[in-house]
Amino acid sequence: LDNLIDVRLFGATMPIQAADGGKGSSLTFTGPVQFNWGFSLHEVDLVESNSITSHFSSESGKEQGAIGKDYRLYYSLIGFHGVVSGMRAEKTKMTEEDLELLRQAMKKAIPMLATRSKIGQYPRLIIQVEYDNKETFIGDLRDYIKVNSDLEEKKIREIEDFAVDISKLIEALNSYQANIAKIYCWQDEALKLEAKGQEASLADLLGNHGNNGIKAKIKEI
Repeated sequence: LDNLIDVRLFGATMPIQAADGGKGSSLTFTGPVQFNWGFSLHEVDLVESNSITSHFSSESGKEQGAIGKDYRLYYSLIGFHGVVSGMRAEKTKMTEEDLELLRQAMKKAIPMLATRSKIGQYPRLIIQVEYDNKETFIGDLRDYIKVNSDLEEKKIREIEDFAVDISKLIEALNSYQANIAKIYCWQDEALKLEAKGQEASLADLLGNHGNNGIKAKIKEI
């Protein structure tokens, strides 16, 4: 826990070898940070898949191969939801510095360390709501946003084809503002956001349509 930030953040199950050579045991830490599966916030189209092959050599020199499909989408704005448990953070010794490093990683890791499967993927929006108690929870923030597009026949193919409406999200934040300590946010400049018919940056929309309590709690990542 003192040396491994990934255990402090996400937990781990660690095997423990018995000192006398007998049956060992394990130690489990449930991480305070948990993310669920992402899903597209709009209808998507699959690109026609190409077959991919792989070959592996065994120690005997025999080769084995496999054939698979390489599935891709023309475009998808994928939303993820996660939680950070303060109570579990106490058990794993997670610090505020650990959490700040995670925020920076969500913003920078994929563009800077892109692999073949992640080329073309970019973070577009990060919103983290921090509460001042252990019981308040707005829920999945994806329930409060939607993708608006003026396209009729043409499908969404790039980020310029749509805007993300956060009107309901701002209303939810306003209603919970008494129990919100901070709102951490970051927005990619290519992403268009709108609320109540106004298009602006995330910080400006929260400031213009949020109540006074919300405006004072915005902290940009």
